[in-house]
Amino acid sequence: MRFQQSIFRNSRGWSRSTNATVKTRTIYNLPKNEAITLDLTSKPRPTFTISPLDKLEEPLSLVRLKKTVGNMLPEVELPEMILEIHAKTGFLDEFRHITDKKCQGY
Repeated sequence: MRFQQSIFRNSRGWSRSTNATVKTRTIYNLPKNEAITLDLTSKPRPTFTISPLDKLEEPLSLVRLKKTVGNMLPEVELPEMILEIHAKTGFLDEFRHITDKKCQGY
């Protein structure tokens, strides 16, 4: 495809010509896109709505990967994790209670 061939990155990100191409294609295709609605009559300002995408079935390889990774991670209680991180970093010392007392990290 001509569009894909014209895309290249420079040291600062996408080239100017690629940005212009993307903007031009977006503006040209916007009125044809049924998933997007632009209501210019709504008050106090126009609304731009994008329809949600249909859910795709997860490939079997992704299901297996999720299960494998999930089995590798230990189950940890949130308060236990917070206190362990505090012991290493002291981050709870930066929080104050609503009564302006120092938070208690054990």
